[in-house]
Amino acid sequence: MYNILIVDDEKLHRKGLLSLLEEICPDDMFWEAADGTEALDILEHISCEIIISDIRMTKMDGITLLRKIREKSEEIFFIFLSGYAEFAYAREALSLRACAYLLKPVNSLELQTTIKDVKKKIKGQLEEEEMAAELEERLKETLPAYVDRILNQFVQNPSFSAEDQLLSLLPLKQQGYLFLTKRQEGQHRNISEKEKREIGYLIKKSLEPLSSLTFELHHVDCTLATLVIDTKLPDAKLLWALRLKIEETGRKNTFFAISTLKSNLYLQGAEAYEEAYRALSFSFYGITDIFWSEKVKAMVINDIGTLDDGELLTAIQSKQTATSLELYEKLLKEAATGGQVPPDILKRRAVFLFYRLLKNLEPMIRKEDRQELFERDQSLIEAKDFQTLLREGNQLIFRIVNCLSVKGENGADRPMNRCMEYLGEHYMDEISLESVAAMFHFNPSYFSTLFKNTFEMTFSDFLSQMRMQKAEKLLLCSNRKVKEIAAMTGYRDSNYFIRSFKKKYGVTPDEFRKKGTV
Repeated sequence: MYNILIVDDEKLHRKGLLSLLEEICPDDMFWEAADGTEALDILEHISCEIIISDIRMTKMDGITLLRKIREKSEEIFFIFLSGYAEFAYAREALSLRACAYLLKPVNSLELQTTIKDVKKKIKGQLEEEEMAAELEERLKETLPAYVDRILNQFVQNPSFSAEDQLLSLLPLKQQGYLFLTKRQEGQHRNISEKEKREIGYLIKKSLEPLSSLTFELHHVDCTLATLVIDTKLPDAKLLWALRLKIEETGRKNTFFAISTLKSNLYLQGAEAYEEAYRALSFSFYGITDIFWSEKVKAMVINDIGTLDDGELLTAIQSKQTATSLELYEKLLKEAATGGQVPPDILKRRAVFLFYRLLKNLEPMIRKEDRQELFERDQSLIEAKDFQTLLREGNQLIFRIVNCLSVKGENGADRPMNRCMEYLGEHYMDEISLESVAAMFHFNPSYFSTLFKNTFEMTFSDFLSQMRMQKAEKLLLCSNRKVKEIAAMTGYRDSNYFIRSFKKKYGVTPDEFRKKGTV
């Protein structure tokens, strides 16, 4: 899985590109930024391998963004987008080692080809001669290991060509299917040669196929694949009987996944593997034990939207740990839709949920704790099952609440949190540092220092940021006049509000509303 960052100040273009990429690269994680400045902020917390950026943007253009990135990293692959076929841009992009320059509107096939080429560079994929040399080296290894290696390449690489070797192992140019067997992870993630032979024998004996060959998958823990030559798929009774026989050997919690029947397993082996592998991924939910790829494909829900963090954010801010845990579990279960959502999509949505929570809570968290919290999302992505995803999220919530509760000295964060709540309720009023300090019984000078140490910004900057955020929402979600919005967000002088807004976002409130984003 790759982290891909999309940078474009035109929201419609950005969302369209995101939708296109989700079809092209369904297993990757995507991040969005409205300009170069926001992109740099995301890169402080998230390691992205690929950046797709517009060149012309209002706040920070794409060339400037790439220059700043190159000052720190040579490893990020950069793809530029532009509505202008200008040689000067292309020349400068190439001088900064951008790997592609595409014109808008982006052609789907061109983008797919570009992404594929970039991923090949990232992986450092072996050249054809190196593959032949590696194959020659593998011939020197023991036969079982060699067989497993060649079969792994066959099912994972549609263009893999080793016809003589493959057909000497199994008459693959016939009808058949691919069968996956996964046992629950225990002490050992790898499957021993003895265990592979035993399970392969039980499969052959129970299903009575014309022919079959079982091997261990190298990139999936505790999982065996079986290429089965047969004219029909096994029925459910046979599979349940097989599962019972495997469990009698002491291997509990076994899952099966079966591809559709293929007319020529040699030509369609990789396709069969992909079907079975995707079906097996739903063992994540632990709801059932046997997965038919055709049935799984029919019931899958891919579009679950973004998890709503509103109530959860409020509960965490209030340090209501039990309520926060309940809300997280509720959000996760509702999003899972009874185990119909691909686990990778659910895990990515969970990562986005915590990313938004941490961004909103950032002013309340000590600087030294922030990086650790932002990095913990890896534990969510690596969750092997739904209960682990739930448990890892719960642990992250505990950690966030703990970071909020220990911040400050002598409990000083408590009045600061109350102060923040007060500002959230009265930001539209005529308030000042002195008036708020008096309300919470602080000396203005001490209050100013304490506020800055707590939130890492001055009182006036904090209040201005809060007012601007409220103004953003009103501009996008209402038809109120700019003058009314200025008054509703604490600006008595609408001209001053317009100047302040343009200074912060680079556009006037009316321009912001028309564009629909910063």
